[in-house]
Amino acid sequence: MIDFNKAEEQKEFNGPIPAGSIVKLKMHIESPDKGMVSDIDPNLQVSKTNSKNHYLKTKMVVQSGTFEGCSFFSNFVLTGSEKASKISMSKLRAILEAARGIMPDDFSPIAEEARRIAGFKDLDSFEFPAKIGIDTPEKGDLYINNNLKTIITPDKEAYQTVMAGGEIISESPIPKIPEGNKENPSWASESNSKEASRKEEPQKQKQETEVPEWEK
Repeated sequence: MIDFNKAEEQKEFNGPIPAGSIVKLKMHIESPDKGMVSDIDPNLQVSKTNSKNHYLKTKMVVQSGTFEGCSFFSNFVLTGSEKASKISMSKLRAILEAARGIMPDDFSPIAEEARRIAGFKDLDSFEFPAKIGIDTPEKGDLYINNNLKTIITPDKEAYQTVMAGGEIISESPIPKIPEGNKENPSWASESNSKEASRKEEPQKQKQETEVPEWEK
């Protein structure tokens, strides 16, 4: 017998979280895709577009309030791109500080030890407040996607309220997905054009250089 009496009632979600809202998140570490596991760390995935970039895949789930249960994915590039890895390490540091209640300017031995982890898997199930953003929708997109804009650390005014289960929901409008099919990037169009030219050139040259037998 399967008993559903203890299952929670279904919830009605109101679409994507408005940009600028501050909610409490739980971070789940996602396993790398098959065949894309990093040789640097088994918890990282190799980028399909740039093999030098290895990133941590995570899923963020809202823990309370209006959008409880809503989720979105966030990747943290940790090798390859120097700029991207710096941004990712800064955000992960802020997540550590928010989850463990460390002030960003606290460099006491206890605080410094709290900023250390044995491995990226240690970050799994960390809970923290964050300001949410929205990706700019493009033609052909099926959904409006949220993103992780800023981590709310213990020195911020909203920290205690949101960690206690509160929320700050922005009144920013949700952008609409532009009508029409997804457009190929300009580099793809140029590449296809060049490829077509390369395929046509040999035939054109052959037509110009070959002389009919009756003219010889």
